[in-house]
Amino acid sequence: MSQPVTSNTVDMNVVQSEHQLTIRYVDLDEDLSQPASAGTQIAAPITVSGKTGTALSTLLPGQQVAPKVIEGYTIYSVSEDPDLKPENWQKAYRDDPQIGD
Repeated sequence: MSQPVTSNTVDMNVVQSEHQLTIRYVDLDEDLSQPASAGTQIAAPITVSGKTGTALSTLLPGQQVAPKVIEGYTIYSVSEDPDLKPENWQKAYRDDPQIGD
């Protein structure tokens, strides 16, 4: 007869890889299929690279980027969709995104 296992130990070595995060600032009343075009892009994008799990605030200390304060604009929506599809926008919130895969 076999005995039940009362405990289990697993050793894992998690490799943190390098990833890139880009935050784009766009005017929702413009052509979102062209986010880099004049008129649609309302501020320069922020692009950072870091290891999996690294918070954006540690890569850009002292900078408020999510959401960013942009003169003449009120940030009221955010999306994590790289294609900026309208159905994927949600109410803006203050965030400290983490680099991930």
